[in-house]
Order: sequence, then structure tokens, then C-alpha cells
Amino acid sequence: MLSGLPVALAMIFKWALVAAICFGIGWRLLAALFEKELALWEAMVLFSCLFAFAGMAIRLSESALFFPFLLLTGILIAGLRYYPRILEEKRRRSIIAEDLQRCRQALDFDPLNVAAYSLMGDIYMRLGELDEAIANYRKAIELDPKASAEQDKLEGAMREKAMLEGKAMFCPRCLAPRPKETNVCQNCARPFSFDETVSANFCGLPQGERYRYIAELVGGSILLLMLALFMPRWLTLLIFLGLSGYAIGVLRKLSKW
Repeated sequence: MLSGLPVALAMIFKWALVAAICFGIGWRLLAALFEKELALWEAMVLFSCLFAFAGMAIRLSESALFFPFLLLTGILIAGLRYYPRILEEKRRRSIIAEDLQRCRQALDFDPLNVAAYSLMGDIYMRLGELDEAIANYRKAIELDPKASAEQDKLEGAMREKAMLEGKAMFCPRCLAPRPKETNVCQNCARPFSFDETVSANFCGLPQGERYRYIAELVGGSILLLMLALFMPRWLTLLIFLGLSGYAIGVLRKLSKW
């Protein structure tokens, strides 16, 4: 029993790794399906690929090809998904850097140029550097206290910063505050996504209930790993399916107001 314990633990670790990968990808596919980003047939094809991946990974879990298989699959998925975006982002940042350089040249010529500070704030917003954007909008308002457009931009940048820091829930499109029990932005009519609704609902739960959900999911996962050491594989699979069903039930509850 003791000599087989490290082998069993290694196998459980591999199964848990495959389960975590499948859960993450499955979560994203479900979110895309609920948000109408994918048609039903597209989601079914992708879930079939996910099941094929899980089956192949479990089949290779007892061989030395397990981790190379995971690595190769991850590289393939990342390459197909992110390489075009990386090229586009590099091109976009190059154009933005040129615009930023022109603004700095304008400020070297005229340090009191309100338009240049405002444009620099816009550029930093596009880069996602909110602190720099806020500083430039404030400088523009300092030079021209009547600059209402820059005041609106400053408020928008500060709202976005508060949203990213998790201090409040805002609409990603117009940055208007999100009231409770709403699935559509009251300002721009943008529907809130599955992920945003789950996040807002979870943050709105009482602290004790949040801890209860986390404790139940973590405790169930630990129990599953412990039982997998001594139980037959088919019984472990049934327990895993039960825990997955509970997790899906929690997500369905949190995805609705």
C-alpha cells in the first residue's frame, strides 16, 4: 500500500490537472454559448473536441507522453488564438507610439497646449495606462478649468480605474454604475455578459454565503481526491460528476438575478 501511494498520488494529480483544464475551457465555452457568441452546433463540436482531449489525456496519463501532450496541445491552442492578436497589438502600439511622440513634440513647442494633454490622455487610455491618462486629463483641466470634455474624460477614466480595482461594478461600454438586479445597462442598453453577472452576483452575496460556496467546492474536491486513493475508478467518476453537477448548479444560480 505504501509503495503504491506515490504512484496513486501522481495519477490523481494528473487527473486533477486534466479536470482543471477541461473545467476552464468548458466554462468559457458555456459562457460563449449563453452569450450567443457560439451557435449550438459550434459549441457541440468544440465540446466534442474537449471530450476527445480529456480522453486522450487520461489514456496517456500512465505514460511518459502525458506532459508533452499537454504542452503541445497548449502551444497549439495558444498559437491559433493569440498569434494574430499579438501581431495586431504590436501594429496598434507602434501607431500609438508615433501619436504619443507627436504630442510630446507639441508640448515641447507649447507647454500650455491643452489639446496636446487631452490627446495624450486619450492615447494612454487606449494603452490601458489609466494613471497616466488621469494625470494628463488633470493637467489639461488645470490649464483650462472650463474644459468640460476633459472633465468628462477624467471622470470616465476614474470610473474605469475603480471598476478594474474591484471597488464597484460598471458597464464596460459606457462605464455607468451597474445597479443590482439588472441584466441590461440602464444607460446604453448593453446586456451584461454571463461572466459579469456571475461576478456581480458573487460579490453581492453575504460574506458567509460566499465562504460556504467556496468551502463546499474546495472540500468536495479534497474529498474526491482522498476517495480516489481507495475507491474504484468508476465510483470516483460518479463522485466527480456529482461535484461537477453541484458546481454547475451554483453557476446557474449566480448567472441569474
